[in-house]
Amino acid sequence: MNELSWGVKLQILKDYSPEATNRRVGMEALVDGRQHGYRKNHDPVRDYEENAIKLKLFRMMHESISDSEAKIKKLKPIKRNYENSTSFEIGYIVGVASEKYGEILDLSATLDRLYHEWRPLDHINAYEHVANKGIEINQLIDLAKSITKSVNETAAYRRRLLNLSL
Repeated sequence: MNELSWGVKLQILKDYSPEATNRRVGMEALVDGRQHGYRKNHDPVRDYEENAIKLKLFRMMHESISDSEAKIKKLKPIKRNYENSTSFEIGYIVGVASEKYGEILDLSATLDRLYHEWRPLDHINAYEHVANKGIEINQLIDLAKSITKSVNETAAYRRRLLNLSL
């Protein structure tokens, strides 16, 4: 009995114990009691419809997840090709910076819309959040500058080596 999962244990208790619905074994028993114990009129058509809806939702979620996994598998070779290139690094940094800037724009639109409803502490937190995002964007810009500097230095070094060998 110890090796069985909670779901199996609850099913066994429901099957063999007449007062299993009165006992609180776990959250599943509580939810089950709410669904079946308090509903006087048991409607099999309604149960079938609910199960059909749940099944459709499950299928939609499964399809969405499998589509996402397929897209990721398609993009992995592209990432592998450009992973160690400077343009990929710069593009990635610009993408992250633009996401952070979008968050700032969303927050500023929220501030404009809810300016009179928010308390002063909410405003302070929002402005701190905007300032932190600004600092993160500044750090990303500095990182992009350091990448371009290192590329320029290595290019100049390679040109010097080529000139020496000629």
